[in-house]
Amino acid sequence: YPHCSAALTARRANVLWVTASVAGMEELLSRSVPPLPPYETKEKAPPPAELRSAEFVRYYRGLEAGPPRAELLTRLARDFGVDHGRVAEFSAKVLQAREQQRELGALLQAEDRLRYYLNPQYRGLFQHLGRLEGGLRFLVELRSDLVEGLATKVMDGPHVKEMSGVLKSMLSEWFSTGFLNLERVTWQSPCEVLQKISDSEAVHPVRNWVDMKRRVGSYRRCYFFSHCAIPGEPLIVLHVALTSDISSSIQVQSLMHLVHKTEDTDKITTAIFYSISLTQQGLQGVELGTYLIKRVVKELQVGLAGVTGIGYFMQVSSMNLYSIITYCGIIVNSFRTPCRTFFQVTGERNENSLIYIQSGMKESHFCVEYIILVNSLYYLND
Repeated sequence: YPHCSAALTARRANVLWVTASVAGMEELLSRSVPPLPPYETKEKAPPPAELRSAEFVRYYRGLEAGPPRAELLTRLARDFGVDHGRVAEFSAKVLQAREQQRELGALLQAEDRLRYYLNPQYRGLFQHLGRLEGGLRFLVELRSDLVEGLATKVMDGPHVKEMSGVLKSMLSEWFSTGFLNLERVTWQSPCEVLQKISDSEAVHPVRNWVDMKRRVGSYRRCYFFSHCAIPGEPLIVLHVALTSDISSSIQVQSLMHLVHKTEDTDKITTAIFYSISLTQQGLQGVELGTYLIKRVVKELQVGLAGVTGIGYFMQVSSMNLYSIITYCGIIVNSFRTPCRTFFQVTGERNENSLIYIQSGMKESHFCVEYIILVNSLYYLND
């Protein structure tokens, strides 16, 4: 049967390809991931050659998205994680030092050794990748694959989740406010930037270029954070509408599509943040939104002296209300009282920083469409 013979040949070829691919991955990882040096020589250990880190980048980008990359990342997380034997050994030494009531210096040294061996081996690879030209962008892409793989179950298991968390922690340090640049978007901004912002808009999709021009035109502001190592690349984007006041019946859609040829700054008293979008999935969980809002508030207060009210619109549902409120920099204080009370992180905890939710939100029907936060007293309307 010729067709059976052909199918068998193809299957054997596929098995051989998979075997060779797995062997290639193992060989690459053994070369690319630097071993954790002994504690005594950790400061003197030479860094690995940049060629090895660059080889990992080339190999990874050469793999197809999906299962091939998932296989490499799973092996990296599983085979190059924490040395649990060493952790158990030095945990016992810490307990022994406490039980024997040794001097404080001995206890602190034992704790430092334990802390050192709690670092996974792949952390060294990430550190060296971050030093490469374009390495930070690559790490954001790699974590994006981790986040997507875990969400779609292409990757799973505690090792992969732990590696995603470790990389998120490292990215949080590299993307701290000192490395971020606040940039304003106008119609004169590069087309590439405008296109990226248009594509990444998750709250209110941009319809066309006319719509995009309106959103960066008169009585509008659009800001984004970029990183000094990834210049011109929007990381998180905030859209602002500038108005004279805000009422309980105001709608986001009407705000977005009003057309103004000229801007009279004397009439502007209120700034409404109606959309915030993270453009890089790899930075999911890294605190950027709160910092962006704080920076934009300061920017507006300097550029527009008449602005005394700061508002925020956010489309939500009953399922993600808590997470959105927390993400936007507001801590839930009470979740069971009829008149729910929240504290604003950016202000002092006094009467003017309280957020009152109108009594129209009943216990049995907890659903809202937009959150509206106004300067002195903040109201959430359904």
